Amino acid sequence: MTDLPTEQPIRTQSVIHIPGMVIPPGISAVLGPGRLERLSFESWSQLDPSFPDEERSYVKSEPVFWVGPGPDPTEDWVRGLQQQMTLLHAALLLGPNQPWLPSPLLSCSYLSYPVKESGETLIAHLRVIGALEREMLLYGSEILVHYSDTDLTRLNQLFYWLESYGNPFELEGTRRAMQVLERTTRPDGTRGFHPGFSTNEFIQAIPAAESLLLPEGTGKNKTDGFGQQAAVLTALFNDPSIPDPASFKALTAEWREIYRMRSGLLHGRISLRALDAANLGRLALARSLLVWIVFATLALDLCMRADSLSLSSLLAEAFNDTEAFNRLSQRTCEVP
Repeated sequence: MTDLPTEQPIRTQSVIHIPGMVIPPGISAVLGPGRLERLSFESWSQLDPSFPDEERSYVKSEPVFWVGPGPDPTEDWVRGLQQQMTLLHAALLLGPNQPWLPSPLLSCSYLSYPVKESGETLIAHLRVIGALEREMLLYGSEILVHYSDTDLTRLNQLFYWLESYGNPFELEGTRRAMQVLERTTRPDGTRGFHPGFSTNEFIQAIPAAESLLLPEGTGKNKTDGFGQQAAVLTALFNDPSIPDPASFKALTAEWREIYRMRSGLLHGRISLRALDAANLGRLALARSLLVWIVFATLALDLCMRADSLSLSSLLAEAFNDTEAFNRLSQRTCEVP
């Protein structure tokens, strides 16, 4: 019979595969309470011993894992491991270049924990295998995202910043944006598209942004309202110096065109083949807009508010009032 030890707290360790992530050789980068590492085939085989003949595929794939302390051993271990995965994925999705990295939930994760057997303490492994099983771990991801040392440093800062607010996948004000960011990184949503733009992502991200920027009952012309609020977010997260009216006018016009392009693609009035190089480049802005909405919602402490203050009202005020824009800029500059 195997029993968990009771004379001291159980110490667990999580090992989470990050599909599509590429880090420099020999690097073990800090990310939150753990580290990003390229485990040897021998180390991985101790966690998952069912594939002894796949060393060549594993070495070629160069999988990256997050290795760190496991979830609270007094709570549901699988749920705790899944929460770790979603927080890691949130930092990755919102991090440098807003990459198309599929969720670790789709791949493989492991929880190591001590057990007592015949008077000895041994290490057992709980395996949580996602829908794609070992496919991306052993054979790689279609889309690879390379991280520099600078990217990894910023990613670590962002992880701790997000953790201080809570998991954005679970917060009311950011959940929908995060769900779209996650859904559009799945292999079925990105396969066949040129890295950097996707009409699938675009036509999902713009309606999600619209619902967050223009809640029901705002009474605004949607095209104008969307353009104005997206313009404020663009200025806040790209050029936080107070913009002059001409700058806002140009940004608003740009986002109005993006909104119209979304309507044309969604309703079949425009085909992907009809888009020129400039409009193809605009597709990626939809993802950036969702990221900026998440950042602003967290930085302005809007997730937990019970009053009528909303991101929409703050952005509308900032569009028309330089001092209001400056106040938002001072708050949002804390985003790593």
